[in-house]
Amino acid sequence: MSDKPIIKVLIMCGGKGTRMWPISNMAHPKQFESILGKKSMFRETVDRAIKGFGAKNIYIATSLLYQEHILKQASEIPPGNFIFEPAMRDNLGALGLASAIIYKRHPEAVMVILWGADHVVQKTEVFISALTEAAKLASVNDVIVHVDTQASYPTVHNGWIEIDGKVKTVNGFDVFAFKRFVEKPDIKRAEQFYASSNYLIHVGYMATKPGLFLKFYEDYAPKTYAIISRIASVIDTPKYKQVLALEYPKF
Repeated sequence: MSDKPIIKVLIMCGGKGTRMWPISNMAHPKQFESILGKKSMFRETVDRAIKGFGAKNIYIATSLLYQEHILKQASEIPPGNFIFEPAMRDNLGALGLASAIIYKRHPEAVMVILWGADHVVQKTEVFISALTEAAKLASVNDVIVHVDTQASYPTVHNGWIEIDGKVKTVNGFDVFAFKRFVEKPDIKRAEQFYASSNYLIHVGYMATKPGLFLKFYEDYAPKTYAIISRIASVIDTPKYKQVLALEYPKF
């Protein structure tokens, strides 16, 4: 537990940003716009990841449509770490492809997933520490370790996680057993969750071994896993772009 595992950070930023239309749209989704300051929220996310884990350890998963934004705003990231999806297939396709690439290149690594490239994080050092501790837990356990937070209001726009008993405290962070996930509840249920100490907002930060993630695809989404396997067989070969363009839209 004292040794920091090999960590590869995956930033997910392929969203369309439609909930903030017309400020945000397909041509200029909100994560790439300077809405809250001089930098875009995507750039703020990249800055946090670089500070905590180094540019060479960051992967970015996004749509091929956003290539221009990504290359301009994240020039420090190695070109091979950009994962451009040829079609929009939401999280199922994006995470499957990214997990396969990271696992093939770094089979011993832990993958830290930053689900939102448009989040505001006020305590950067605490945030980095929480992700690091989650990665340590994931490196020695075959689990997905979520990094979530208490709700500030009874939101119906987020998923919620019900936690079970407290397992331990690690470097100031409480570790709980996972009980269940509840997708965007109605306001009545959200108010119940908010009043309870057993529910957290699912903000989408997690750490896991990419091989374990792929095993879950194999076990619970075998048709999807078959497509991932066909793509994985040609990663970092001259055939990759051709096979990706053919297979990825099938998700």
